[in-house]
Amino acid sequence: MCNPYASESLRVVKAIGTAPSRPFDRERDGILVGEGAGAVLLERAVAEIGGRSSVASDPDVVYACMARALDEAGASGVDYVHAHATGTVQGDAAELEAVSRLVAERGWPAVAVSSHKGALGHLLHASAFPGIAVAVAAVREGGIPTTVGLRDPVEVEGVHLPVEGPALRRDRPVEHALVNAFGFGGNNASVLLRRISPATPHHTTESPELG
Repeated sequence: MCNPYASESLRVVKAIGTAPSRPFDRERDGILVGEGAGAVLLERAVAEIGGRSSVASDPDVVYACMARALDEAGASGVDYVHAHATGTVQGDAAELEAVSRLVAERGWPAVAVSSHKGALGHLLHASAFPGIAVAVAAVREGGIPTTVGLRDPVEVEGVHLPVEGPALRRDRPVEHALVNAFGFGGNNASVLLRRISPATPHHTTESPELG
């Protein structure tokens, strides 16, 4: 993924930062391109895909995407959102606005939101895979991951942005985790991961198409 074409394409749209990415930080200034690849194997596990939807990077449509994934899954709430959050000023703000609106309209308590991109950079076409891995770990372990590089978070109503540090421990399980991954050309998705309780029979889930 780290090649001149990818870097210059992001530079043209003024998305490249001058320092390591700091998602949600007041001093964030852009993307750090990372390198990586991944695959998701759906089998008997501790989490299942409950809903998914496609979206463009616009606050209103981001909101609609997340809402559709939740409604498709029949989920009444979310414990954690793994955001796309590349560290750009406008992109992070738009995503947080959408999450804040979702929380307000559904009457939820503040939702924890974090991103892996402060640690790994933006893996471009593979950027969804670390998000899914982190969200599955949150569902499995019950902790809320923090954002590397986040020291002075912006303030957004209904959103909790944990600063860099160890995962936050909870006194109850993470039942639902929402993963956002947005891209150019409509290659975007919100995916809801739902914890499988020990009493729930395991079953095979077919791989979904991510729009």
